Amino acid sequence: PFVVRGVYNLPIRTSRFGLYGGAGVVKTHTAVVGSGTGADDIGAQVVAGLRVKIAPEMALRVEGTQEYLRTRDRANGSVRLGLSAMLPAK
Repeated sequence: PFVVRGVYNLPIRTSRFGLYGGAGVVKTHTAVVGSGTGADDIGAQVVAGLRVKIAPEMALRVEGTQEYLRTRDRANGSVRLGLSAMLPAK
């Protein structure tokens, strides 16, 4: 899928934790294996997560996403783990 979204970061000043959330648009293509057929779909995606600072320019993330696609009767959700490397402040 291709996703464009805006994210708002909410640092918790007295700790190494931070929260974030956002929303955007998702475009995906689904195909039936072996049939040669498929369909494009577009919809909305939301994300919410927690960021834990593990070094001055590194953070570990855990986030949940939910996609609401226009032509499906159901939504797609996922949980992700990630590592962020931030540019040092000048």
